[in-house]
Amino acid sequence: MNSWEFLGIEPTSDQGAIKRAYARLLKTYHPEDDPEGFQRLREAYEHALREAKFLQEAAASGDAAGSVFVLDPEEEAAPAAEAVWTGVREQGPREGEALEAGVPEQAGERLASRSFSAGKEPATPEELAEHFISQVTVLYADFPSRIDREKWVALLEKEEYWQLEVKQRTNKEMLTFLMEKYHLPRQIWRLLNDYFFWTDQEMELSQEFPENFIRFVINQIKKPWELRYEFLKKDEDSDYEYDDFIDCREHAFRAMLDNELEEAEKYLAIASNMFTEDPDLLRMIGHFYLRKDDLENAFHAFYRLTEVLPEEIDGYIHRANILRKIGKYEEAQEDYQHVLSLSPDNELALSGLARCYVSLGKLTEARAVLKRILVQCPYDIDVQVRLLALNGLLADQLQEELQEAPDDHERRFCLASVCFDLERYEECVESLDRIQRAIPLTVDMELLWGRALIKQEQTEEGLAHLDKALELARQAGDSEWAILLERGTTYVESNQYEAAIEDLTAAMELMPNHPEILHQLAEAYRCQKEYKRCVELSDQAISLNPTRWIYYSTRGLAHYWLNHYKESRDDHQIVINHEYNFSGAWHRKAYSHFRLGEYDRAIEGFHESERWGDNELSFYFIAICHFKLGDYENALGAIEYYKESHENDPDAYLVMGDVYRGMGDEEQAREVYCSGAAQFPDNQDLVKMAVYSLLKENAQTRAIPYLKQLLLGEDYREWAATSLLNISIQQGEWEEAVAIADNFRNVVPKEQWDPTLLFYAGYVHYRLERYQIAALYLEQAYRLKADGDTCSYLSMVYFDLGRMEEAAAFAKKALEAVPGNAEYQRRYEGIVSQSKKGLFGLFRKKQSSQALWPSSLPFVWHQELEEVPDIHYWQGEE
Repeated sequence: MNSWEFLGIEPTSDQGAIKRAYARLLKTYHPEDDPEGFQRLREAYEHALREAKFLQEAAASGDAAGSVFVLDPEEEAAPAAEAVWTGVREQGPREGEALEAGVPEQAGERLASRSFSAGKEPATPEELAEHFISQVTVLYADFPSRIDREKWVALLEKEEYWQLEVKQRTNKEMLTFLMEKYHLPRQIWRLLNDYFFWTDQEMELSQEFPENFIRFVINQIKKPWELRYEFLKKDEDSDYEYDDFIDCREHAFRAMLDNELEEAEKYLAIASNMFTEDPDLLRMIGHFYLRKDDLENAFHAFYRLTEVLPEEIDGYIHRANILRKIGKYEEAQEDYQHVLSLSPDNELALSGLARCYVSLGKLTEARAVLKRILVQCPYDIDVQVRLLALNGLLADQLQEELQEAPDDHERRFCLASVCFDLERYEECVESLDRIQRAIPLTVDMELLWGRALIKQEQTEEGLAHLDKALELARQAGDSEWAILLERGTTYVESNQYEAAIEDLTAAMELMPNHPEILHQLAEAYRCQKEYKRCVELSDQAISLNPTRWIYYSTRGLAHYWLNHYKESRDDHQIVINHEYNFSGAWHRKAYSHFRLGEYDRAIEGFHESERWGDNELSFYFIAICHFKLGDYENALGAIEYYKESHENDPDAYLVMGDVYRGMGDEEQAREVYCSGAAQFPDNQDLVKMAVYSLLKENAQTRAIPYLKQLLLGEDYREWAATSLLNISIQQGEWEEAVAIADNFRNVVPKEQWDPTLLFYAGYVHYRLERYQIAALYLEQAYRLKADGDTCSYLSMVYFDLGRMEEAAAFAKKALEAVPGNAEYQRRYEGIVSQSKKGLFGLFRKKQSSQALWPSSLPFVWHQELEEVPDIHYWQGEE
């Protein structure tokens, strides 16, 4: 496992990413708990930082393929060394010596001796494979051909080598060849991989070839840097071998990477005696001398690098750094400016140039350069600190100069600008006010005055000055977008979103590709809850400047409220990568994981949210995540911890009861629900669960007060009324049952009537022999739900009312609804029989249906809630 794999990140020049990975792994490899693991972590961290410096210089030089050695201005000096140019003449690596990556000293010498008789064309797969390797051998032997991509493409694209069996043979033969002949440019390694797919076969190949060799092959293909081959050449007087030079250079590179300077010195000397015009070797020599604090020889190396490769900038940067170190600031300034003419945004050159200006006393120019860097890298702490110190010096200098020239309004405006940067806003305003008393203010002056007042929370006054700045800009025909951006941003911060959208839209029309305008406009739309528009604008801002984490934060928030949890998760991860202690981002990322069912990651995120910001909901959701994972013990621990600090939150009782219910402890769940319901009678869900748990245990009398509490709300009043009716009926409290039914009927709109409750109301009046009222309730229940019980009881009510035809019809409907029901059959036959007695029956006293066909309450299914979730949790807006 290499350093990058250990850290869990891809190779990168971003030192911040490396440091974040290191900080994350410190939790796993704590120095006190796991000293060996911590040592491995530290080694991987330091090695990755060194490689990151190399990658950084590759980017700075404009050649990602180049070797990469970065000058660290603060690099510690080692003891002085002898000059590599004329130094050690020790013997180089032995012929066939393996690379440090572990290439074994074995191979098929038979490959080099293969040949074919003249005129004989290969035909079989074996012959074609041998012929392929013979052509590879020829290509490799001629160095210019070896590094010529087109010649390799021509060989690999020959149709005869694409036969499956031939390709299988050449795959193994090629790897066997490369075990000895491995000095190839990265582009050739990648070309071979495109043909043989070695990176897709890493595990299988490791079983056929030495594992360290396969790791070497994969590394050659994937590594983000290389020591280049295209500059190597020989003249008539040269007698070195290319491979010997490459071996020495590679050994020197590895030694430099591991800071083994004695070893590096040896191989650099041997390589430089072979060939001195290789830019990668010159760069290494320059860095070697820098580490030895030998600035003179380092300067000569980098000077020579600029001669050999004038189109690349790193030689000039290092040369300028050395010149600056030895106090030759004008010469260093020229080199930095040359670099900036080739690469205008090069941060190393800008930073060095600013240092030169400071040393030359050009503080205003230095300040302008540092501010230019901050435009590109607004979160560069080092530059911010330097600018702060510089502004302090510049403020003192300007004040001294103004004592001698108090009417120098340009210098006073510069002082105002510096005071603004130093957050000395009152002094900024005082300077501008003094200028105003002498001359009319310019657009920039009004703009600065407005910004300073806004920083002092004098928003209305600040906006007035921004209005003046905008008016002046329009009169002069100057660009208005910067003022509109400032004013629009102020409107956003002061919650005037419609005005902000108007200004920022106007600014966007003038500067459609300005990322900060797009971001502020996105933020205004987000605050207006127009989340889709916010996402569209944020997408544009990020496409223009993907380095600003705040843009991802705004877009992530919009995705969050749109319930786009995958996108929200990914955006908030980027925010955290830049602002690791941002509690709100951790919470939203964790909640996104939660809604995606990624409960382990959600738990981790909620813990981080609580760690950095004491987020009050963290342990609430941690409990729910553990519950979802079936980890009831940890769920209980988390919700108990949450409840201790949130005694007034009914949801704590609700979730705790759910956890006990999940554990199978119904008794404890019931006690928690009832305790919570007693404290929070207005929480319908909690009261509902108290009733639910009591009715499961047939504790009906104890459930009555809670059911009556549910009648006061709207969420469960139908179910509560039905349950109360059922209990009253079972306890024979008929008048109480009538009161419940009538009250429900009077309070609840007709379209919300519950058929089961109407059925019970009809049943109660039937039992009280109030047949007309019973008929009304049962008829309403029948219209909502024509089930067998409703039809059967309605038939008996009609029987008692003497409406025999209707009684017989509904008795038949009941039997049709539930064929074979003995009780329905008996009632139907009885009603039909009574109907046939005709007039003769009128002279006899008729018995009531209750006497003829006695019955009890037919079912109690309503005591169970139709849907009781396993766990209740918040799913609405925060």
